Amino acid sequence: MQHSSLSSQPDRRTLRRSLLAQRQALESDPGHARCVADLQRDLLALLERLRPRCVALYWPMRGEFDPRPAIQDWLEADAARAAALPDVTGPALPMRFLAWATGSAMVSRAYDIPVPKDGKPIVPDLILLPCLGFSLEKGVRYRLGYGGGYYDRTLAAFGQARPVCVGLAFEVGRLESLGPQAHDAPMDHVVTERGTF
Repeated sequence: MQHSSLSSQPDRRTLRRSLLAQRQALESDPGHARCVADLQRDLLALLERLRPRCVALYWPMRGEFDPRPAIQDWLEADAARAAALPDVTGPALPMRFLAWATGSAMVSRAYDIPVPKDGKPIVPDLILLPCLGFSLEKGVRYRLGYGGGYYDRTLAAFGQARPVCVGLAFEVGRLESLGPQAHDAPMDHVVTERGTF
């Protein structure tokens, strides 16, 4: 799959709509399953290299890469490992993370996104972030989300104790530049079907 031909645009709303349409179209692409498998393989390899004890993933929606199969494999390899899902506690507040495991009872919360019904709050040392778009500008990895600012607020609240941040994206979301804004938190790594950056 080729990366997006879109360049940096001042209208992020238009950019988001275009990127979302392109990403959702991938699901009917004959090569999509291979891209997903490549991304899962590289994500697992990165986790083995970084050796986190608790990974916060996300519940996929709107054509996002689904990290759950990879995280299930990662959890099964070591009983001491833990995983968590984000929980939106308010429109202007940082998210919290609730412990999650395969088979956890789930309940829909903000935006109808499932969260663990009985999950205890837990602090991850690595966060997987879904990327609608991303750029690799002068060695800095920026992410474009849906515009709610939830991850930016959450990462800012960690301060110096911020977990490692890994963006997960398809190459169709790669942009020459996002025109990063002051609140945009750079990522430590980006993983796509073409590798880890």
